[in-house]
Amino acid sequence: MKAVFSSFYLTIFLILFFLSSSISVAATIDIQQLPNNAIGESFTIYPEENTRFAVADVQTLMLKQAGQHYAEPHLNFGLWSKPVWLVTNLRNSQAHPMVKRLTLSTSWIDEFDVYQVKNGEVFAQHQHGDKFPYAQREIDSRYFSLDLTVPEGESQLIIRAASSDPLVLSIYLQNLNTQQKMFSAEAYRYGFVYGSIIALMLYNLLLALSLKSRDNLYYSVYMLAFLLMNFSYSGHSYQLFWSESAEMQKWGNPAFMLLFNVTGLLFARNFLNLATTLPHINKWLNPIIFGVASVLVLGIATNSHAFVMFLAFFAMLIFTFSMMAIGIAAYLKKIKAAVYFLLATIMGVGGTLITCLTVWGIIEYNPYAYMAIDFGMIVEATLLSLALANKFNQAEEDKLVAQKMANLDPLTNLYNRRAFYEVAPQYFQKQVPLAIIMFDLDSFKGINDTYGHKVGDEVLKSVSKALKKQARKADLIARWGGEEFIALLPETDLQTASVIAERYKLAINALVITQDNIGISASIGVAVSDVQTKDVEQLVSLADDKLYQAKAKGKNCIVF
Repeated sequence: MKAVFSSFYLTIFLILFFLSSSISVAATIDIQQLPNNAIGESFTIYPEENTRFAVADVQTLMLKQAGQHYAEPHLNFGLWSKPVWLVTNLRNSQAHPMVKRLTLSTSWIDEFDVYQVKNGEVFAQHQHGDKFPYAQREIDSRYFSLDLTVPEGESQLIIRAASSDPLVLSIYLQNLNTQQKMFSAEAYRYGFVYGSIIALMLYNLLLALSLKSRDNLYYSVYMLAFLLMNFSYSGHSYQLFWSESAEMQKWGNPAFMLLFNVTGLLFARNFLNLATTLPHINKWLNPIIFGVASVLVLGIATNSHAFVMFLAFFAMLIFTFSMMAIGIAAYLKKIKAAVYFLLATIMGVGGTLITCLTVWGIIEYNPYAYMAIDFGMIVEATLLSLALANKFNQAEEDKLVAQKMANLDPLTNLYNRRAFYEVAPQYFQKQVPLAIIMFDLDSFKGINDTYGHKVGDEVLKSVSKALKKQARKADLIARWGGEEFIALLPETDLQTASVIAERYKLAINALVITQDNIGISASIGVAVSDVQTKDVEQLVSLADDKLYQAKAKGKNCIVF
């Protein structure tokens, strides 16, 4: 998996390779003192020319000292590399043969042929590679592992490696218990990575199904695509899922890489709502996605593996920069979710970069730097999950605000008639008196006609403030419509309601719109429920009747 991204920087690698290489003879590995790290620096390297070498051809080159030495434990020849031969000497100072475990911990190499030579003669050979069915492997491992019987004295280990994928060779020669410890630690790391991603994926999938959220669904698919890509390149999928299909292993790597790219872009488009926020970017996504998918299908149909690999790596490069560009553009556009998205993308790209630098040898190798892309993806996935949660919470807050605004009169900030009828029924009880007071401002049309609607609005706002100021804590005040207001008084009998209505009338009379010295008055109707009252609507109708009686009596009065 890590080698996928290092191939983007093949040119840089070649420069580093030639600067660090020199003509040399093969080094010698003492199998009683095996290194803990990979043994790449112990090999002399012989690139294969246009025709396939035999062991004898390599031995001839060895006599000419025509090989090169690469002073790094992990060998990276990049994408489109010709096959290479690796040679090192083994020394067994014991008086009997010893068994050691040889492992190539790069799971996507097509051909990995191992020859053991003593006194110029091949006495053992092993053929491995993911172009062969998994059942042919000598040891059940997602890597290429085999046991070497090393004879006493001096012998040679000769390896041929070839692949249309990136030719990255991390080769270990170890005691069996040392390898088991290394694999155990690696299994814990992968368990943490896969467990974290799977947990986030399933959690968001459940949210997608329960909330019918496309954001969470696209996120889950994006995480699934990452898992498929990582499973494929790490060798887990070949070991566990399609061990009988070398063809699936051949095409799985580039196909899942492209799937990861496509699902990432689809998630970004939906999450950032690019169709609305960044339409000039969004219009290119469908042609790009369908174009890449079509070329992939064509490449597979024509068995053009090298071309499909190039397409996959090129698409990965474009995808990386596209996600960054989309994040930056969204941030500059001040899209709310862009900050999380951009931070997540930076973490993912940062992990990829650390892994690449480790593979190149610029950063000293350690398992955590080598798996930085995986840990970077965990952070990216976590931040994106938090972004989804934040976006959902924001949407819920916006919904609550919208609901609240739908229940409020925008001018006076009082409840409107719709909200009144939603709240009032809960106060209605047969055995407990409930009072309704209705207000109608006197001569309000004349105020609008004489002074204008702006002054009329000021009158309405002043009255609403006066009513709220006089209201008890349990009372409900609402604008009924036009110049009419209503007050609901829970657990209030007629005597108390009439006193409160008088207080309201005096508060309204005390109002003066100073700029025009306008006096204000209101006609008021009061009704109180009894055992005969059926519901709130009937009580409101009774208060409305009282209000019309008050207006008929000459206004600025109370009828109850």
